[in-house]
Amino acid sequence: MAMIGSFAFTTNAQDCDSLTLTVGGGSWDSEIGWSIGETSGLAGTHVLCLEDGLYSFDMTDAYGDGWNGGTFSMSDSEGNVIVSGGLDGINDDGAAGSVAFTVGEVAIVGCTDSMYLEYDALANSDDGSCATMIVEGCTDENADNYAPDANVSTDCVYSCPLTPDGIDYMEGDCYYYVWDMGWYDVATTESYGIDCSCVEDPIYGCLDETADNYNADADLDGPCEYTVTCADDETEVSVMMMDSWGDGWDAGTLVVGDNSLSLPSGAEGSATLCLADGVYAVTAGGSSYGSEVSWTISMGGDILAGGSPFAGELIVGDVAIAGCTDAAALNFNANATEDDGSCEYCDGTEFVVTMIDSYGDGWNGNVLAIGSDTLTLATGSEGSATLCLADGIYAVTNGGGSF
Repeated sequence: MAMIGSFAFTTNAQDCDSLTLTVGGGSWDSEIGWSIGETSGLAGTHVLCLEDGLYSFDMTDAYGDGWNGGTFSMSDSEGNVIVSGGLDGINDDGAAGSVAFTVGEVAIVGCTDSMYLEYDALANSDDGSCATMIVEGCTDENADNYAPDANVSTDCVYSCPLTPDGIDYMEGDCYYYVWDMGWYDVATTESYGIDCSCVEDPIYGCLDETADNYNADADLDGPCEYTVTCADDETEVSVMMMDSWGDGWDAGTLVVGDNSLSLPSGAEGSATLCLADGVYAVTAGGSSYGSEVSWTISMGGDILAGGSPFAGELIVGDVAIAGCTDAAALNFNANATEDDGSCEYCDGTEFVVTMIDSYGDGWNGNVLAIGSDTLTLATGSEGSATLCLADGIYAVTNGGGSF
């Protein structure tokens, strides 16, 4: 007879011993399973009747992470524990395991000397199979205390480049955070409970031998500085690049005309450009963390500043820019220096539409339609547009973006 929960397993009442099996006590007892031969059960208290013999108590865990503190214990009618154990995920794989045990007087032959590898804890009759004397010691060839004659492993001792766990420090979390990603220094990483054995803080510096601030001792590339002499017909333009997190712009760039600039690492860097008089397109983008990016472009007292993403223009020198110079016009161009007669004026009602994005990356395809006019915010957190509308009723719709 077999029942889930508490159950009895009987053979012949005259030929078996009455045993009490208790299984469970962990945080996830619902995952526990066990079997003895063809009999199986779950967590709980069970009464078994087993003949004298050798048995295997087979354990399973449905989730595969051990019994989470659960155990089993089997005792006879007098309360003597015959066998106990559990799945701990350390001495087994957490999904399954077995424990051999005997009931009654059973002759089991094997090695009965615990000083030998062949020792069988269940054996009660020595058969002469003891052959290999146990030699304890570290069996890892990479350890400082490696014992080549050892056949039973004990604690191993490691030194750099291996961590106390015997792992190459360059494969550890600390090296990843400090060197690969540049997010933290060693002290900060250790404050999060991460082992930083063998890891030292890198030296950031310019690795370009042609730069003024080349650092031969640097480990990781930092901002480089160069002596720049501009031609008589060029203007010296200073660019400052900043990262609020202090780990550079990753793949981010600042493009001024044909000049592409970046901050490979660190909190700030600078560059000097020589630009002839003209109008230069300025764009910024490409960083995975655009909110950390900021920059300034200066020529004496003139400054253009922004973040990422950005799209705009930089005017260098005295440049004749044609456009509407009337601030009252709909198409007024603040950069225009020569009026080209293109000014347009509103003969209806003038509306200023302000567009806002809470995340600061534009509307991601969203379109605001007012009558036949369509507006959007390509980048940034805020923008505006001016509409001239004749008297009437206009349909207003807003949507279509991914965010």
